Amino acid sequence: MAAADDRAGRPLPFCDVFHAFPFRRNPFSPCNLRPYLALKRLLAREHFDIIHCHTLTGGILARLAARKSRKHGTKVIYTAHGFAFYRGAPLWRRVFGLSESLCARWTDVLITINREDTCFAARALHPRRAEYVPGVGVDMTRYAHKESLREKTRSALGLSENTLMLLSVGRLDRNKNQKTMLRALSALQKDHPGKDVRLFLAGEGGQHRKLKRLARKLHIEKNIHFLGYRDDVPALLCAADIFCHLSRTEGLPRAVMEAMAASLPVIASDVRGCRDLVTEDGGFLVGATDVRAAARALSALVENEELRRRMGEANRRQVSNFSLETVFPMMTKLYRCALRRELRVLHVLASSRFFGAEHVVADIIESFREEPDIQMAYASPNGEVASALAAREIPFHPLKRLTPKALKKAAAAYRADILHAHDVRATVVCSLLAGRYKILSTVHVNHPRMRKKGLRAWLYRTAARRSSKIFWVSRTAMTQFAFVDALCDKSEYLPSIINVARLRKTALDDAGAPIFDAVYLGRLEPQKDPFRLLRIFAGVLRRCPNARLAVVGSGSMESALRGYMESLGISSHVSFLGYRENPYGILSHARVMLMCSRFEGTPMCALEALALGVPVVATKTDGLCESVEDGMTGFLSDDDEVLSARAAALISDNTLYEKLHAGALRHAEKAFDADAYRLRLREAYFS
Repeated sequence: MAAADDRAGRPLPFCDVFHAFPFRRNPFSPCNLRPYLALKRLLAREHFDIIHCHTLTGGILARLAARKSRKHGTKVIYTAHGFAFYRGAPLWRRVFGLSESLCARWTDVLITINREDTCFAARALHPRRAEYVPGVGVDMTRYAHKESLREKTRSALGLSENTLMLLSVGRLDRNKNQKTMLRALSALQKDHPGKDVRLFLAGEGGQHRKLKRLARKLHIEKNIHFLGYRDDVPALLCAADIFCHLSRTEGLPRAVMEAMAASLPVIASDVRGCRDLVTEDGGFLVGATDVRAAARALSALVENEELRRRMGEANRRQVSNFSLETVFPMMTKLYRCALRRELRVLHVLASSRFFGAEHVVADIIESFREEPDIQMAYASPNGEVASALAAREIPFHPLKRLTPKALKKAAAAYRADILHAHDVRATVVCSLLAGRYKILSTVHVNHPRMRKKGLRAWLYRTAARRSSKIFWVSRTAMTQFAFVDALCDKSEYLPSIINVARLRKTALDDAGAPIFDAVYLGRLEPQKDPFRLLRIFAGVLRRCPNARLAVVGSGSMESALRGYMESLGISSHVSFLGYRENPYGILSHARVMLMCSRFEGTPMCALEALALGVPVVATKTDGLCESVEDGMTGFLSDDDEVLSARAAALISDNTLYEKLHAGALRHAEKAFDADAYRLRLREAYFS
């Protein structure tokens, strides 16, 4: 343990090694500079596996000092025992909120101990990982009521059987607010002069003399007992009848939990932390400075012994939720998770649809499902992607829009370590969070505007410089990028692959799908040039009048395409099937897949067709040239008539079809090395 040595030489229980640092309570005090530097030297020398810091000063200074240690694998855990910028706090305390927000980026796990702080941390701090733990745990056995101990302690304190003992445990300072207790007791004495009620204050602090003067002023000095520091709090609680705790602010007051475990009724201030503990069955919540409310609560308990007993029993039951038996397993699990170095990867996409790149990401997540040290999830705007991911049981974090604020909230909710962006927009948004998360980027498309030195290419270059690795699924996309020289040190060619076994099983699940001679599978957007697709298929019909085409997919051009189909006179031969979660039964039955994209990365639909043994007839575009072997697994050309003739030949010529069908299957078996692909991603994630 490293802390200020303010125990006057008293040994610290259960502590193996104690490092004394003269920290001041104000984290910004110049006097903290020397102990801060000493703490940095200690962390550099000892190489701790876990640094667990507490309190405002300890949390700020330890996290600042541990920045270098975290780069070497040390995990930093911070328990917030009540944020200093609580609701209703003075404006000057906002500076602590800024410091907490800054330090959150150097925190692996943020632990909050009351519900109000938990909500605030999720809303405003967005830590890498946030956990709610109900306090530090109270030993229920240690504070169980013992009648023999009660009699012994009351005798030592000089109390008779008729004397009611009020107890307060805590520092004698302005925050603990013992003044309100004294004034409430004075009011009680005026209303019940015959009652022998004594208030015992256990603790030390700077308000000691002021409280004594106030007691004399209120003429209750004979009813107030200052006990100073005590190490027999369980015995005092056993002797007490009522527990009072009227702090101005709290995290989750241990003193209140101990009193509840001792089966005492509680009068507490209506502040965070106390609200988590005290219910109407177990005590009273009053305003911290509301003397009349405190006096009324005291009066109700002083006059009614049965009420005290009933509330004490209710508190004993309530505090079991905050016991060591509850907290210890939670903390053990947190420490073990921190030591295990489990990575959490959030894949980020800008599209709400589910086509090529989205399939790639889903396959990546599925391929890592059995890896014990990596967890993955998917984040994108909500849409048709949700049902596709649900069918594959992939964790999904839907966004209203892909913005830095929305992504920051989703990443914090998932407790992500790495953000893996899968398009230009996603990379730009993720780069704005690069100070908090490790960023990887994958480029799936060789977009024409990425080949020119314009705004899109410049934005990606600037954002990608903040990524630790950039994967290009198409070699031409990597080499033709306008700023390729600026990213060459981070870039790597990594073509997409597919899970062949899963794909073929999925196709069998849709074995009853309708049969078509040709299939187009993809978005109906300008990039895919679907008008050209219909013209090519019109050429196929001139050679094979009975051929049928299935258009599987959706997009902004669908209505225009239907009108164009009518003008070509081919509407009876073309079926628009829309988006289908499982289009692979239709694809596996086809004789040919048609593609005429203007630009591509590595088109997943082409890889899927080859894995199902379906030849691909396509334009000579980027990733299509890398995926399709001309004359072996399909045909490539930029001439529409040639493409129409090749597609018609595959439909009508069984010998040609069987040759290319076998070639496509062979290509799939040797080209898709899932183990090597997964290993390369693992290296990038863990590097």
